[in-house]
Amino acid sequence: TAPTNDSFRQIQYQPPATPPPPAAPFLNYNSSPNTKIAFDQPPPSASPKPFAVRPPPSPQPPAQDITTAVRTTDDLFYEFMSHVSPDKLPTPSATDHPPTLDTLVGLYRQQKWQQLETKAWSMLTSPDPEFNLHVHTWAMVAQMKLGKVDDLEQQVIVLGDLDQYQYENYPETMASQLLVDLDQNTFQLSPEDATSWHNIVTVNLIHSFLDRKKFDVALRLATSLYERTTTANATHRVILASRLGRIYLQVGDLKRAEGLFADAAALSAEISDPHRDCAARVLLNQGLLHFAHNRVQDIIGDDDPDDDWGDEYFAWWDDGDVVSSAANNMSICALYSCQVQTAVTVLETVLQSDPRRHLHSAVVFNLSTLYDLVCDNVNSTNRKNMIKRVAEAYNVEHIDNACFRI
Repeated sequence: TAPTNDSFRQIQYQPPATPPPPAAPFLNYNSSPNTKIAFDQPPPSASPKPFAVRPPPSPQPPAQDITTAVRTTDDLFYEFMSHVSPDKLPTPSATDHPPTLDTLVGLYRQQKWQQLETKAWSMLTSPDPEFNLHVHTWAMVAQMKLGKVDDLEQQVIVLGDLDQYQYENYPETMASQLLVDLDQNTFQLSPEDATSWHNIVTVNLIHSFLDRKKFDVALRLATSLYERTTTANATHRVILASRLGRIYLQVGDLKRAEGLFADAAALSAEISDPHRDCAARVLLNQGLLHFAHNRVQDIIGDDDPDDDWGDEYFAWWDDGDVVSSAANNMSICALYSCQVQTAVTVLETVLQSDPRRHLHSAVVFNLSTLYDLVCDNVNSTNRKNMIKRVAEAYNVEHIDNACFRI
């Protein structure tokens, strides 16, 4: 027989007039796996089970001691430097270098802006005015990199306005007018020189529009440049195809990016000169494409996180800043795959391959962040101080102290 309304009222749960406060998960309320939901609870009228008949709590495993031995900054520094090849060890300071233009070029490539400015001013003693003009120019480059705008303006006044375009104009305005002049061959250049300068100005325009997030204009210019350089050498075409493909990645057009990356790979296979090898750039393209498709494991492969990467893992890569960019991307992918130790090993290895070249803000910041994840406070601080000491040993000036996260 069907139950009567009276019996239904007896078993129906009546909620309290005032709802209870919500449970706070971070305080471990309701953390038992056997906790029942509210509708499965017995009505308040039901008598609870006696405490004595409840099962005893299951034994909990003892807490594991995860504290590692503390290593000093000195020990970490000497161990780190022991993996650096002898030809990559720190060199004498700029004051010991000869007063030549090659010295200034070397300081510029090492991004030692303060030393570049100091060395340039100390070389302005030559009776050759052309040499002094070159030295003065390098000093102004250092001032621009250091953000000394007022000092730079004063040096421009001293030297005189060497350019017909005014500095207050926007970069793309200056470059656009220069592009028109090159198209009309106003400067009466040879066809080869005119083409080279036209490409240089176009690339600068592309970078300017990318910095301003004007991707549509940058795409049109980059596509025009790529189609116009069909007769260029394979290395140049690989670089252009890679850059154009990355712009398409930024706007989300993965299909076109994949086609351009395939063109870059085919062109790279035609390069026989080892000094113009673009294999690293092609691999970076493939990694970016995998990341765009969320195929993180395809980027880092099936390597064991405990594998020895070796000191020369990145040594064969020699393609501008592609090495540190690829290592940074690979470290991020390892972190996405919960392989934190692999992420640390990748960044440490690329730094040891050439500290002078790869020690910059992005790598330092990411590595310091990873140290906070894998180490306790004391060991993390010592490791970050170790990286800071490496930067001081190489006289690296362009890394903000905030990047060390100390």
